[in-house]
Amino acid sequence: MNSLRCALFLFSLATPALAQTTHIVDVGVPNNRFTPEFLEIQVGDTVRWVWLQGRHNVVSDHGAFDSGASVRPPFDFSVLFDESLVASFPVPGGQYTYYCWPHLTQGMVGTVSVLPTLSVSNLVAGSTATLEVRGCGTASPHGEPAKVFFAWSATGPGPTQTPYGDVSLSPPINTLPLVFASYAEGVASRQVQIPLSAAGMAVWIQALVLTPPLARLTQPEALVVG
Repeated sequence: MNSLRCALFLFSLATPALAQTTHIVDVGVPNNRFTPEFLEIQVGDTVRWVWLQGRHNVVSDHGAFDSGASVRPPFDFSVLFDESLVASFPVPGGQYTYYCWPHLTQGMVGTVSVLPTLSVSNLVAGSTATLEVRGCGTASPHGEPAKVFFAWSATGPGPTQTPYGDVSLSPPINTLPLVFASYAEGVASRQVQIPLSAAGMAVWIQALVLTPPLARLTQPEALVVG
């Protein structure tokens, strides 16, 4: 158990944030399409559209990004989906839909799905820890705040089947009371008092974000109480 706790503690120190990734979307092939049409990313990732054929542009349905007038290749257009963009343009379920204006009627559309991101701070015995999820988005179609459930396990990383998909938590799974994300920024947070007796305990934490009709899980965090 001591070796497991040590490994998890080093893991939590070595990975304070998710690695940033650049995702490529091909523009114009095949047959006036975006490839892939659906892309799932994390907050902090970049999407780069690369023109391969035809005259196109990339326009967000929500005003979050716009490549300008339609052009032919060679051309590329990049958008950083950082916390600032996600907070400035909260969208239903974190689904950033977009289109090519000249070929909209031909179905040249795409979606960038920004997954919510979990962070845990001050996980120290005798202190108050903060659990936070960013990139929650809003619930469609009425723009209602996202519902967020934080859950944790002291027995392992799962996986465990649930109605919302496989969670990276082993039974018994403990769920904290519901939190509503802020509408303006799409952020949900909860403070938790950590008992002194929890010092050195390994814990796995994950959150569920409900933005009907979507249910999305954050990345899991494997940590040790300090």
